[in-house]
Amino acid sequence: MKTIAFYNVKGGVAKTTSTINVAYDLAKLGYKTLVVDLDPQSNTSDFFERCNEDKPTVAELLCNPSYDTETVVQNTDFDGLDIIPAYLSLGRAEKFLISDTTTPQQLRLRHHLKNIAPYYDYCVLDCSPAAEAIVNINGLAAADAVFVPLRCDKWAVAGLVNTLEVTEAVRTYNDNLFFGGAFFSQYEKRNIDRAVAEELKTQLGNKLLSEHIRKCAQVPLSSHSGKPLSCFAAWSTCAKDYEALTERIVKIVG
Repeated sequence: MKTIAFYNVKGGVAKTTSTINVAYDLAKLGYKTLVVDLDPQSNTSDFFERCNEDKPTVAELLCNPSYDTETVVQNTDFDGLDIIPAYLSLGRAEKFLISDTTTPQQLRLRHHLKNIAPYYDYCVLDCSPAAEAIVNINGLAAADAVFVPLRCDKWAVAGLVNTLEVTEAVRTYNDNLFFGGAFFSQYEKRNIDRAVAEELKTQLGNKLLSEHIRKCAQVPLSSHSGKPLSCFAAWSTCAKDYEALTERIVKIVG
């Protein structure tokens, strides 16, 4: 199982949207795919209608290394796509992890994902923007590659630098982790977008992926409908962009 994380310490860059659509497109390509929601806001879980405080969530896995991993996995309404959901309790799990040193705090998710790895081709992690949250560290410690969605604004470079610093620090626990690349979400052909893209291209080279996600009115409509873009509006530019991004990620990760 290949595990990829969408992560940026800056919020509002379409981490959740990217998680949902890349995971769906992976499943559509025939890959058995698991989504893990690591954001206490639980927007990914809510999108798939699996946000339920009465059922076990990723918090149980993080707080209990001996918890039965398979009991937390839920099916979605889409073939080949499952989810380990989150709920508001994930915020309490963060505090518990900080105080509980009985087993390594950073490796608990990796332990659980190994238990179910034979059942999946890909695992997609939706990380929160919290820079040094133990929950995020667990995600990165379990990942093979990090992909960073960006907004085309003056804070993009600073956010990327901070994100890569956290990623490099986590390599202490996971030396297989690598930076797969950054891509723009809500991209428009404006002077500011071109300027930011040129600046980052100079710094990142081919690590700035050419598969930008163009700004598209179908994104909020898709979220409201509870259907990924390739299911809701396959003809739209953003659906085609996410399909291209997914194919690129498969080539990068293998």
